[in-house]
Amino acid sequence: AGYPAQLVITRASVPGASGAVFTTQPEFEVRDSSGNTVTGTAFVITAWWTEGGAPQPAFLGTTTVTTGLDGKATFPSDFGISGSVNTPIKIIYRISSVVLYATETITLNTPGAASKLIVTRLSIGPASGSVFATQPQVTVMDAWNNNVGGIRTITAAGGTLVGTQSATTDAVT
Repeated sequence: AGYPAQLVITRASVPGASGAVFTTQPEFEVRDSSGNTVTGTAFVITAWWTEGGAPQPAFLGTTTVTTGLDGKATFPSDFGISGSVNTPIKIIYRISSVVLYATETITLNTPGAASKLIVTRLSIGPASGSVFATQPQVTVMDAWNNNVGGIRTITAAGGTLVGTQSATTDAVT
């Protein structure tokens, strides 16, 4: 094999939920200009993202891996990413010592764990001690502002409350 000319993704990442490790870790091979595997040298591959919506994505776990002397590498099982659901995230893998790049675009399809409630409609009501004319609405979200589906019970607390003090969400809010 000749001089390193290509960083090739031989197995693409398969993302899990936002905030979770990939269900399939990416694999790489360093090749020469003829497509032969370059052996005998260890190369450090570093991952970073360039696109991905707001809030910005964040990697989980190890973001660098070193090829074996066989010219191949697989990211460890703790590698993953957090980000916005249904927003493409471009990941660039780079070997800086020989300036080689490989890219892949992934899309997270499942939100992460519920981490916050966002008030999406304020309550509007009459005087103290009466039922609100407009009931408040909250949305259950993960750390990256993705709506988290599923059935949850939310209970209001504090002060003197009139009427039902808990609500069950549907699969969307």
